[in-house]
Amino acid sequence: MKQEKLELTADCSNLGLTRVPQDLNHIIFALDLSKNRIKILGNNSFERYTQLAALTIASNDLYFLDADTFFGLHNLVKLSMNNNKLNLSTAYSNGIFSHTPQLRYLDIGSNQVTTHKYTTLTMYPYFGDMKNLQTLYLDLVNLPVFNSSGLYKLKNLDTVRFSSCTLEEMLNGTFVDMPPSVKQIYLNNCEKVKIVEANFLKPFLNLQILELCGVFIHLSRALELLYPFQNKNMTSIIFKRVTVDFQDSNKYPYAVRVTREMMKYLQTICVDDLVLAESGIVDFEPGSLLTYNHPECFKRIVFTGNRFSMRDGKSKTMEFITFQSRTINLRVFDYSYNPIKYSNIDYGSDYIQSNNNSDGEYQYETLQHENNPLVRQNVSPHKDQYIYTYTVSLPPNLEALRFSHYLTPTDSRINLMIKRAQNLRHLDVSYFQTSYFPQIYFDGDHNIEFMNMSGIDANLYCLKHSKVKSLFQNLSVAVMQNIKLGQAILSGCDIFNLLPVIENLDVSSNNMWFLPKNAFMYNNKLRILNMKINSFTEIPTAVTALSNLEFLDLRNNYIQSINETIRKWLDQQYPRMLKLYLGGNTFSCNCDTMDFVKWLFTTKTHFDRPQRDFDCRLSNGSVINTLHANTNFHDLFSHCDSETWLQVGIGLIVAFFVCAVPVAIIISYRWKITFYIYKKFRRVVEKGLRQKCQYDVYLSYAEDSQSWVINSLRPKLEETWKMKVCIGDRDFLVGESKSEAIANAISESRHVIFFISKDSKDEQWLRFEIDRARYEKDANFLQKIIVITGKADMGCIPDELCHIWKDVIGVTWPENESDNGWQTLKLALWSELS
Repeated sequence: MKQEKLELTADCSNLGLTRVPQDLNHIIFALDLSKNRIKILGNNSFERYTQLAALTIASNDLYFLDADTFFGLHNLVKLSMNNNKLNLSTAYSNGIFSHTPQLRYLDIGSNQVTTHKYTTLTMYPYFGDMKNLQTLYLDLVNLPVFNSSGLYKLKNLDTVRFSSCTLEEMLNGTFVDMPPSVKQIYLNNCEKVKIVEANFLKPFLNLQILELCGVFIHLSRALELLYPFQNKNMTSIIFKRVTVDFQDSNKYPYAVRVTREMMKYLQTICVDDLVLAESGIVDFEPGSLLTYNHPECFKRIVFTGNRFSMRDGKSKTMEFITFQSRTINLRVFDYSYNPIKYSNIDYGSDYIQSNNNSDGEYQYETLQHENNPLVRQNVSPHKDQYIYTYTVSLPPNLEALRFSHYLTPTDSRINLMIKRAQNLRHLDVSYFQTSYFPQIYFDGDHNIEFMNMSGIDANLYCLKHSKVKSLFQNLSVAVMQNIKLGQAILSGCDIFNLLPVIENLDVSSNNMWFLPKNAFMYNNKLRILNMKINSFTEIPTAVTALSNLEFLDLRNNYIQSINETIRKWLDQQYPRMLKLYLGGNTFSCNCDTMDFVKWLFTTKTHFDRPQRDFDCRLSNGSVINTLHANTNFHDLFSHCDSETWLQVGIGLIVAFFVCAVPVAIIISYRWKITFYIYKKFRRVVEKGLRQKCQYDVYLSYAEDSQSWVINSLRPKLEETWKMKVCIGDRDFLVGESKSEAIANAISESRHVIFFISKDSKDEQWLRFEIDRARYEKDANFLQKIIVITGKADMGCIPDELCHIWKDVIGVTWPENESDNGWQTLKLALWSELS
């Protein structure tokens, strides 16, 4: 129970109650018993609560009310009993409302259950005792009888809303006993109507608002119901979903072509608000849909959810031009969800604005507007397509326009010239299905403050600022959901730079996981930022540049903690009332984030959950909430300090051994270490030399050993040991001087291998190769000279080798081709170099 000013309210909803509680304060002003299990209300159920002004017993199992149920409630002003099982024929005892003479609002609608067949005449309860009743919600059953209901006595009755309907015949006499004071009629969900008579609504002589929603009678018959209101003034005529596809027939086709005959009554009425939505309109003949006796009366027109074009043919175009020039007071035009049928259509409201509800959450009341027929002005070819330039001349006082969920041809390319846009404030082009974003021009200044571009790929316009710069320059509120902004930012899109005076920005559902630090550099006026349903793992640092930020929504991301930089920034915002919404994120509760958990309950930042009970995952994977984590802080995080000191102790011990062991080793093995360093240094130097060489080995051999060298030695060196080998017969270029080629090849090799055979003595180039090897060895460029002797005797060894024998490594090759020979050669090549 809570006290607001001097009025006590009792919220007893959803408690599983089966009767009215009698232990509440007897002076309560309002009582809510909705969503319980109460079935019967007996006499004097509320006798104790004589001060009650508002009573709600909705969504229970009520099926019977005793005659004195409401005894003592002479101050009751509002009574709601909707969504129960109250049969109009049996549930209401005689005189049930005689104890509530001050009642102004009564809701007994939505009480039709499947067991209520209403196949015979149904007598409605007596309402005549409630002389002050202004608003009545009830069900319209089949074969209703109102002559004994006393409704004709209710001279103050203004609004009647039929919440559900099983009526099958809309007859001229159905409402004959209704009071003429009724100004608003709302008829919902009449799905079984078979007969419609033109004077069905005639008793309501002062009717100002007529709404038919889900009344399946076909648009042509709905328009016939306007017969009694010819040449009158009305506030609203709203027809939503009066034509449905499953009732398609030759007489009443689902594809409606509006004719002058169908519109003859509506055309005479001066109406402020006209809604013909989801009515199956696919076409209209000239002089029908856009022709009215009093077009200057229109303030809002909604053609949402139909399938017709106003650009079809010259006559329609000219008719629309005439229409828009005469609708001088039109404020709102809606042509959305066209030409394809959509489910869950959003009809918006009469005015678009951002506000905050009682819970402090900012919301959008989105207005419906859509495609305005355009006059073709110019056509220019563009890559096998055409770019059409159209001029849109808006009604002079138009404030809001919507193009939402409008499908254009895939090859359609248009540019727009918008005229008379000086009063346009709100533009909705959300989910405009196109692969080409138009170039938009204005013939003068414009003051568009609100824009919804949700669902349009940012990559179509973000990198081409000229297309939208003039459109965005005055926006104070922008909704940009599902525009693939995360991908666009990675491609270099700086969309925030296009919004210099933005105050309220919604970029939710964009798969963003990071923002550049300077993203909001030019958005000093931004107060409300909605980035929910994205992929952020932390609060972007970019928000710290927003000095006027009042509301930041990061719900349903992947944020696990708030780092110290952001925490300090949030604390600095006090005493300014910054609201931070973080619901739907699962934080981490471990030793690394314990400071964040502690901060969460000490900061003065306002969160969406006043108890600050956000989901929180422990190190073992279990999920608790941060309120529990803070309450049991010592139990959950006490081990963190122990782990810290343990880590310090282990660190000191490790540091001691890290320092002591190397010192001991160095002292004990100082000479070996010195020699090891020398060898490593030498290898590094040799490796540097090696990297400058083109070949690892240069092979020299005589003609008689060519077969063995090519088939045995070469594969071993190149394929097995992965060395680069230079063989003159293979690698020297044709036409090149052989002496120069030999000299260059040896200078580019790290080692030289001479294979000595019987013919080596007579090999004419062998001596030159030995001479070049000696030169390179003396110059310290050649690392090793290896001589392999096979079956040749000592007499076959050239004398030139004897002069450099001290620099030669000899390898005697065994006759049986064993592995010993290869091992010896490998050691000769790799010793001190591996």
